[in-house]
Amino acid sequence: MANKSLLFSFLLSVFVFGCRSKKVIVANAPLNEGLQTYVFKPDVSEVRIPVDVSIKGMEHSLNAQMTGLLYEDKGLHATDNITFDIKVWKHADIKLDVKGNEIFYKLPLKLWSKAQFTANVLGLDVTEATESECAIELNMKSAVAIDSLWNVQTKTTLLNYNWIKKPTIKLGPLELPVTYLADFVIKKQKEDLPKTLDESLRSNLSLKPFVEKAWNELQEPISISTDPPLWLAIKPIKPFMTPFVGKVGKISSSVGISAYVESVVGEKPIVPHSQLPNLKFIPAGNDKFSISLTNDISYATATEIAKKTLVNKIFEFSEGKHKITITDIEIYPSKDKLTVKASMIGSLNGTVYLKGKPKYDSTSKAIKLVESEFDLASRNVLLKSADWLLHGMLERKMEPYLTYPIATHLKESEEMIKKSLTNNRLDKNIILNGQLVKLAPYDIIIMESGIKTIVKAEGKIELKVEGF
Repeated sequence: MANKSLLFSFLLSVFVFGCRSKKVIVANAPLNEGLQTYVFKPDVSEVRIPVDVSIKGMEHSLNAQMTGLLYEDKGLHATDNITFDIKVWKHADIKLDVKGNEIFYKLPLKLWSKAQFTANVLGLDVTEATESECAIELNMKSAVAIDSLWNVQTKTTLLNYNWIKKPTIKLGPLELPVTYLADFVIKKQKEDLPKTLDESLRSNLSLKPFVEKAWNELQEPISISTDPPLWLAIKPIKPFMTPFVGKVGKISSSVGISAYVESVVGEKPIVPHSQLPNLKFIPAGNDKFSISLTNDISYATATEIAKKTLVNKIFEFSEGKHKITITDIEIYPSKDKLTVKASMIGSLNGTVYLKGKPKYDSTSKAIKLVESEFDLASRNVLLKSADWLLHGMLERKMEPYLTYPIATHLKESEEMIKKSLTNNRLDKNIILNGQLVKLAPYDIIIMESGIKTIVKAEGKIELKVEGF
């Protein structure tokens, strides 16, 4: 009986000693509360429509319109006894040049005239007639502008003229000065010719039909990916335009459209269509666009990744005096931070709770937990039983293992965007092209459903309107 009492005392002392040497802690879990509500506010982007009108094309159009007999008149009185018949044709092709927002014309004309001299000599009417041909070059210019209603405004004026071939007009004793015929033609044509040139210029620079078509086509969502279904939704806000300016061989401008651009996952979104607003002129802008894409990591996935790297991981403290082994991990949200529930055995048995902020690391292209620290309830328990775990020791050791790579997602996003911005034909006459300049996460949101990473793609977008 004495031996049994001795054995019981020995086992009891071993049990008590063991419990004292391996401390057990129970910390209250932080509440999952106060999560953020994510409201997406896209940046304002700019879609550019380059407007380049070929000078050669304008010349061809103008020369095609101005053919044949341009002007004819008969019985014109130069003096009381001199009358004229006159015809005017184009002598050679019209040539154009551009400086700033002004178009300069060289308009060569061929003039045919028949002058008739009538006089009374000794009671008899004497008539003498002569025909003459000459050529003259008119120098004209047009200032080009677009009004707020997208109407092309031009004002063509005559600058001066040069003789290509001077006329010879001699009637009996009279010889008319060569300037007379030129002045006469200019006087008759100073209204009709500018009107003809203005009409031709307006037809060549008619912008509204093309911009209106582009405006409407942009409002149709663009498919970026089918698996998963991903759409680019563009909501135009307002159009603007830079002034026309002459460049080598062309007159150029840029029509821009300010728009909200966002990505939508799932079914094709419905974008309410708006009418093309009035135009505003602005200086040349930065022609940038930005698209925001999202990447979601569920808490189940985050927990699974953490378990793979941390469960059975042994951490040593105080130069090996204390050791713990992680037996379980769980990740869940709490306000704007992630909570890490870590169960362990070893020098300390039980469960503690840490909190940290997810942050994107550009070097590893991964979401990492930073600024982690024990929850207040866990800290209070550890102060009494295991203060050697405090002072950032466990948190710093665990942080490198709480990493969520998103490099693959970024690469896939980059490829999808590049594909959608390369010769994407929105219409048989409209092609969308773009250049991706930058792709990187710019915000991380802790939500009830998971860790949402907002990826921003920045670059340039242009619409090419064929047939302009």
